[in-house]
Amino acid sequence: MSFVLAATYPNEADNFSVHYAAGLAAGLQLPLRIICPYTVPLAVGEMPMPLLPVEEVRDAAQARVESLKSDFQRQYPNLRVSGDLVYGTLADVVNEAARSGLERAALSVVPNGAGGDADSWLGSEVASLLRESRASLLAVPAGVPFRTPRHVCIACDFKGVQEGLPLLNLLRLKTALGFRLTVLHVLQSGDAPIQFERSMLQNQLVGTASSFSEITANDGVDKAIAGFVSGQAVDWLAVAPHHYGFWEGLFHRSHTVRLLEGTKVPIFSLRD
Repeated sequence: MSFVLAATYPNEADNFSVHYAAGLAAGLQLPLRIICPYTVPLAVGEMPMPLLPVEEVRDAAQARVESLKSDFQRQYPNLRVSGDLVYGTLADVVNEAARSGLERAALSVVPNGAGGDADSWLGSEVASLLRESRASLLAVPAGVPFRTPRHVCIACDFKGVQEGLPLLNLLRLKTALGFRLTVLHVLQSGDAPIQFERSMLQNQLVGTASSFSEITANDGVDKAIAGFVSGQAVDWLAVAPHHYGFWEGLFHRSHTVRLLEGTKVPIFSLRD
């Protein structure tokens, strides 16, 4: 793990996620790398044309990136901060990072814009990232200040994890930050209780500070998870890729946005 990556649009409204990433980088004693995407607005038509000169848009975005980098270097004088501008969207930044070797990052942090005063389109974009990105992401809601995580909940469906979960990155962070883990299984109506002690997941967590909890989803899986998180002082919610059990349904777009809206803690996507 060589740095913390903050992928965010270069505007003040999304700086909350960069502040969180800066706190995390400081806690891990790693540099912070800020990467900001930008796009050029196009006129819709048979021949799409830029509404503004491309160089003007890029120069303005680059100036904001430099200002953002300087601001964070000043606010976090003991942190090594770098910044880059990339043409595209948040998804382009994160996916290109995975392709170009930035997977060496301890974690990629993105803003969770779902809910509150944030733009709904950003929430939708982050929901797609959580479902589809190959990198481990931490989606941070607005208004959540950084504090070192002490309790992380892994929400999963045991019927879909016979071969275990991609826990490598999360366990590396656990070693560095010292948080405890709770594995949460959500029972659907009519489901039988789960034998955690006989599972592959239990074997993966041998020797770690971890526990198992089971709840019943009387009013939807996403609401059940959000209720558990709020009631158990959970700092991060870790979720598995969509092909693991009930996440195949939960990680459809509408479900993911509701989870982002209803869970007021950072959401970590499990990837190795």
